[in-house]
Amino acid sequence: AEDITSAKQASQDLVDRELQLSGIVETAMDAIITVDVRQRIVVFNRAASGIFRIDPAAAIGMPLSRFIPPRLQQRHAAHVDDFAKTGTTNRRMGAMHVLHGVRADGEEFPIEAAISRLGDGDDALMTVVLRDVSDARRAAAAVEAQRAAEAASRAKTEFLSRMSHELRTPLNAVLGFAQLLQGSGEPLTERQRIQIDHIRQAGWHLL
Repeated sequence: AEDITSAKQASQDLVDRELQLSGIVETAMDAIITVDVRQRIVVFNRAASGIFRIDPAAAIGMPLSRFIPPRLQQRHAAHVDDFAKTGTTNRRMGAMHVLHGVRADGEEFPIEAAISRLGDGDDALMTVVLRDVSDARRAAAAVEAQRAAEAASRAKTEFLSRMSHELRTPLNAVLGFAQLLQGSGEPLTERQRIQIDHIRQAGWHLL
């Protein structure tokens, strides 16, 4: 009787832990996807459903490649397969990496993802934890664009300052000599007076 009671308690404890783990997975803010050695989806939490825009029940059993852009599917599948066999790949998939995913409607977007392995051989399971970094990418691009605009504005201001200095030095000399000619006391012809006046007017306009 004691053995049966202990077995029932152990079984109930296991069920409770599984329910607790399931609740954690479902309420996690990051998408959590678990695949078997054939790279078929066996766990697809609520966050994954929101990111990939597909019902979790519909995703179960699908190949993981369904959510990878076609041009990257073969290479990605090879990395996951290597990880399933060895626990390591040349991509160091245990750490976060910026990759690309594709939603159920075909929209491609950037993601950060990390993968871990549980078990070995045919019983191995790979769990991918990922997040959509589209907003972060857009924010970073906006910051970079703002920096570029500020740098361009500074460059323009510096250019105008230098050009103004370079123009003022000879221009002041031109205006000064024009004033000297007009006030020299030497007789000027009407044509010379008009030409000197043109020089002064153009010089002040440019200044």
